[in-house]
Amino acid sequence: LGRPLPHVRVHVLDTRFRPAPAWATGEIHIGGAGVSRGYLGRPALTAERFVPDPFGAVPGARLYRTGDLARRLADDDLVFLGRADDQVKIRGHRVEPGEIANVLRTHSTVREAAVVLRRDEDGPRLIAYVVTRSGETAELRDHCARRLPDHMVPAAFVPLEVLPRTPNGKLDRAALPEPERTEPGTAYVAPETDAEKTLAEIWAQVLHLDRVGRHDNFFTLGGDSILSIQVVAQATQAGITLTPPLLFQHPTIAELAALGPRVPAVEADQGPVTGPVRPSPVQRWFFEQDLPAPHHYNQAVLLRVREPLDPVALEKSLRALVIHHDSLRLRAFRSPGGEWTMDIAPPIVDYPILTVADLSGLPGDRRTTAHEDLVARAQTTHDLARGKLLHALYTGHHLLLTAHHLATDGISWRILLEHLTAAYGGTRLPRKTTSFQHWTRDLADERPEPAATEPIPRERAESPEVNTYGNARTVTTSLEPRRPVTQDVLLTALAHTIATWIHRPTVTFDVEHHGRTHAPTHDLTRTTGWFTTIHPLTLTTTHDPHTTLQHTKNQLSEADRRHRPSAEIRFNYLGRFDGALGEDAPWELLPDAVDGTADPSGRRPYLLDVNAMVIDGTLRVHWTYCPALHRRETVETLAGRFLRETERVLDGEGGDFTGAGLSEPDLEEFMDHLDDVFASEGEA
Repeated sequence: LGRPLPHVRVHVLDTRFRPAPAWATGEIHIGGAGVSRGYLGRPALTAERFVPDPFGAVPGARLYRTGDLARRLADDDLVFLGRADDQVKIRGHRVEPGEIANVLRTHSTVREAAVVLRRDEDGPRLIAYVVTRSGETAELRDHCARRLPDHMVPAAFVPLEVLPRTPNGKLDRAALPEPERTEPGTAYVAPETDAEKTLAEIWAQVLHLDRVGRHDNFFTLGGDSILSIQVVAQATQAGITLTPPLLFQHPTIAELAALGPRVPAVEADQGPVTGPVRPSPVQRWFFEQDLPAPHHYNQAVLLRVREPLDPVALEKSLRALVIHHDSLRLRAFRSPGGEWTMDIAPPIVDYPILTVADLSGLPGDRRTTAHEDLVARAQTTHDLARGKLLHALYTGHHLLLTAHHLATDGISWRILLEHLTAAYGGTRLPRKTTSFQHWTRDLADERPEPAATEPIPRERAESPEVNTYGNARTVTTSLEPRRPVTQDVLLTALAHTIATWIHRPTVTFDVEHHGRTHAPTHDLTRTTGWFTTIHPLTLTTTHDPHTTLQHTKNQLSEADRRHRPSAEIRFNYLGRFDGALGEDAPWELLPDAVDGTADPSGRRPYLLDVNAMVIDGTLRVHWTYCPALHRRETVETLAGRFLRETERVLDGEGGDFTGAGLSEPDLEEFMDHLDDVFASEGEA
């Protein structure tokens, strides 16, 4: 819609006639010289549409309620979303179908789009009718899912040659055809073909469900982009070739199985990979940190041992990992001028990879101290120039695995743990997928500029130099969510938490992503390495967390890759580790954060590091901070509020509050009151 003409005022107001925040949906109200006194001879309609102007300087001024819904952008431009009387309610949310249609029209193949609510035996469903240049609709679900909350993604997409119109040019809803029953209802429908049964078993294992029906939606069941990689990897091992984008486009068992053999498999070199490696963007970022001890920058996992291990078999399995996974043989060299280069060493493990220590004879306190000393020593064993990037410590009841971050990331650990379990059990490791060397070679050469960000509050006037890994402390909280959490939900909760703290509606933080973007020539489902991307994300919060959730999806789908990470808060969602290794594995993953993964004298790049993961159904969130800059009580307050905001978003996603006797305005007022309560808590 652009901006109003001179002498005309346009307000976007919520249901209580308050200005709607940027990105929030509201009704357009027009004021100024162009507003008439009302409808001639229609006093009731005049009273409904012409309301007192609380913003006008002239006594008795009125606003005209247009009935049009819009959203105000950050630059004050208005985006038309549809008519207020076109709103529908689904899963407890008011939805503007016109807004969904607008999102569909942003797809390059869509010429026209309309979205309507249909009711059948499964309840209300949003149906999208689209006119596309190709006649195909396969990509549209993924397009919507990346830009809209789950409840706004249409249940079905119906291709048409033209949208039916009435004689006056409006959409002829009665002429729209009924959609075919290709989408699931709530009833369980058993898988039918062998491919469907195989996929259902994989989904059930990855999502930890008793059963999965052929029409169940992967993302409705709690799937996400990280879990999709696991599904693709297991499907490939079972002889079904998939890609993560296909899972987004066809999120049901029936749809995926129907694809048949149309997806070509990506061939990867099965021999040892050696030679020069181009650093990935995040590896370049690491080298730019200029840490005093770059060899000491690790990731580590702690396993509880279920039964005594055979040290000889364990060491053999660890060596098999290094030979199989090329990233574990990376070498890094710094020239006298400070430039870093990398290569991959030959598949030879000529260094001690396992330390075995029997602490069972020590009393409790001494055993704890001895274990901490051994863990600290294990963290300093890596050698970048020799390619010694993996080490294990076995102390009888626990197995510590530590790897330099140059060689691993969150998804890499899933792969390594799965393969270590297989190798120790005598199972042959699966075929290799695209090498890290190949992947970095094909990356575009991007050199993003720093983004402009506002600093977060400091509570003590200490120099930033004190923000070292040795000074850092961590607050850990946990939550057993009633519904599966996703990165979108957690980012929305974090935005509301930080906005309340800094007293600004707009917040910016750096967000880590797994970075394993799909390309037809790459299959990274079983490849280890540091693929992570880090990009700044700016979110504008509203009084309604679900409006913020929609904004979050929009922003994530258009990630700011023009700028390099420069915020003071970093967020990383590592995904779900629910029973990741299986009940038959000789070890199980512990949720405890391992201390000492970085050199104590190294300076931390962030003031607040927020890391979240789900282990055995429990959301665990680690808030790492510097006590010389922020008080522990403040971080504990933020951590507690974050959990409440997470529940608030999840509860609202679930459905309807009408059973509680609350109208929508009453509910909004109650939520606003909660915001006021949270804002008045002890900030220090």
